[in-house]
Amino acid sequence: VTKAESIDEVYLQNSSSEKPAFHVYAFLHNSGETEPANVNVSKTFMSEDVWYDGTIWTYEGLEYWPDNRELAFVAYNYAAESCITSHPTPTTFEFTIEDDISRQVDLLATPFMMGLKDDADGDAKVNLVFKHLLSRVGFSVVASHPSEDVNIAIRSIKLCGNFPAVGNVDLRANANGLPYITPKSGTEVNSYSLFDDETCFEANSTL
Repeated sequence: VTKAESIDEVYLQNSSSEKPAFHVYAFLHNSGETEPANVNVSKTFMSEDVWYDGTIWTYEGLEYWPDNRELAFVAYNYAAESCITSHPTPTTFEFTIEDDISRQVDLLATPFMMGLKDDADGDAKVNLVFKHLLSRVGFSVVASHPSEDVNIAIRSIKLCGNFPAVGNVDLRANANGLPYITPKSGTEVNSYSLFDDETCFEANSTL
């Protein structure tokens, strides 16, 4: 669960070399391999910050595809770096949901993409499809007794349950094409406030 601003393509395009949109890794792997878990992530071919220059997605430097070798690609949004508390390998990290709303960050990542090779023209392209890894909460307000003279002010919304604040992320995709996220035991909170007294949602009673 997160109260962070939801990141979309427009958000990612508002990027630069100083504020990249996402970080992408590429790994060499054996030809014909289809299981992400079998990719040796120590054989990193590329590790780059990528941003949008107003026309195309770009990065610094130049990377050459290896001849007759297959690559596996994976990426995640650069803004998530601020909530990553440990990063033991290129494809695994610990992600923390901050208590401070202003510091919370949406987390996007791509499924592990296997078996990619350069094309015959030497101009191969990698189409990265990002997926949201955190839950998003929506709500609506319905007035029991509609009246044009009454305004509704929601001062707080609290979810009650068992919410892990820290999770271990493995970007190597599972059977559903999504990265693994394992909640970290002992980091749970029993309630989660979406608003506080200073941040209210106001609407008329016709909602």
